[in-house]
Amino acid sequence: MQRNFIRLQDLTLTYNLPTVLLQRLKLVKALSVYANAQNLFTITKWDGWDPESNPSSGQRSSLGWRIPGGLGLDQNGYPVMKNYSLGINVTF
Repeated sequence: MQRNFIRLQDLTLTYNLPTVLLQRLKLVKALSVYANAQNLFTITKWDGWDPESNPSSGQRSSLGWRIPGGLGLDQNGYPVMKNYSLGINVTF
């Protein structure tokens, strides 16, 4: 089974406040607001958790038997965690 996929792994959007607005606040030289998201989506036909995980083919059981591959299994795999964050950067 093929593990072809497309993944949006990291996206950051930043807005820098105009200096005209910041001149009124004499303490602040620069101010920006940002939003970040990681692992937003993965497009794939793979049936397992993650197409980048280790395939089951070629692995051996605790008794030394070969585990059949190509079954679309992720051995000891976990889903990819999504992460969202918001923040403010201030320069005084």
